[in-house]
Amino acid sequence: MFLASNPAQEGWTKHVHMTNHYIHESVEFEEIKLYYMLMDQQFTNIFMKNLGKQIFENGRRSLRLIPFKS
Repeated sequence: MFLASNPAQEGWTKHVHMTNHYIHESVEFEEIKLYYMLMDQQFTNIFMKNLGKQIFENGRRSLRLIPFKS
């Protein structure tokens, strides 16, 4: 969010991909709006982070994923 909304940091981020430049332009032209979300509301974290059981189960439920039963 910070990089997309703050063009002053471009000198530090020469390695950033073109996708981020596209997002920055989209924010600048008000085509998209970025919102901050707490970690426990970012349900895709269940695929990328080691979460506590409750946060994991809330994310799984929100994505409508069911536990595997053998």
